[in-house]
Amino acid sequence: SRRFRLKSFKALGGAYAVEKISKGNKDITVSTATAGKLTITSKGNIKVETPANYARTVTGTLTDNITGAVTETYGSTQDTTASGDITINGGPNINLN
Repeated sequence: SRRFRLKSFKALGGAYAVEKISKGNKDITVSTATAGKLTITSKGNIKVETPANYARTVTGTLTDNITGAVTETYGSTQDTTASGDITINGGPNINLN
């Protein structure tokens, strides 16, 4: 299919789409560099929704730095698989219900 006037909507197509959508919005900065790196900086909220499945594959290290509270809601089951140890560090209480 042809989306955003591209024959293919793969990794670069996604970057192109973000660039086109954010054009003129001073609260969103999109900068791309070599080696497939994409950096998106926002002064406001960013929301990603999809009506279908969503997969994320990281072949290196994934680091999430979050300064506010985190809420995760799963409408079904969750499976977690780790080939190494799992470490959970928290405050004085970790509640499992």
